[in-house]
Amino acid sequence: MDGLSQVQNHHVAPLKKLTGTDHSAAVEILLIGRDQIMRLYTDEVLRRAGFVVRSVAPWDAKNIVNDGVQKYPLVVFSHTLYPQDVAEIGTQLRRRCPGSKLLLMLGPDLMPVNFSMFDATIEGLEGPVALVKAVHRLTGFIPMDGSAGVDGSASLSA
Repeated sequence: MDGLSQVQNHHVAPLKKLTGTDHSAAVEILLIGRDQIMRLYTDEVLRRAGFVVRSVAPWDAKNIVNDGVQKYPLVVFSHTLYPQDVAEIGTQLRRRCPGSKLLLMLGPDLMPVNFSMFDATIEGLEGPVALVKAVHRLTGFIPMDGSAGVDGSASLSA
C-alpha cells in the first residue's frame, strides 16, 4: 500500500483551530518544491487532511516572499529543493515573516543547511502520515475528534 492510500484509508475529521475566533477556517500552507510530481503528491496529501495548499516552485516562492503579498502560518520545504534554495528562501522567510513556521522534509541524502532555522524536520521516507502529524502540530490545528494525526494517535514526537 502506498503512502497516499494510507492517508485515504484513515478517517480525517474536519479541522478546527485550538485558539482564535474562527474554528472552521482551514490553515493555508505554502509548499515549496522543485519536482512538480512530488509537489502534486504532497499537495494532495495535505489537502486530504483538510489543509488549503499553495504549491509553488522555488523561483515562484522567492517572488512571493519578496513581494510580501501573503503570509502563511506554515511553509513546507520539499526534499526536492537544492540546499541553496532552502537556505535563501528560509532566510528570507524568517526575516520577512517571523511568525511563520518552517517545516523541512528531508530526502535520502542529508541536506547541508542550517537546521536551526526550521521549527521541525521530518524524513520524507516516514511517509504522509508523519507529514500530516507534523503539520497538525506546527499549525495548532487538530481534527474535531481530538486526535492529533490522521491515524488517531494523540501525540507526536519531535
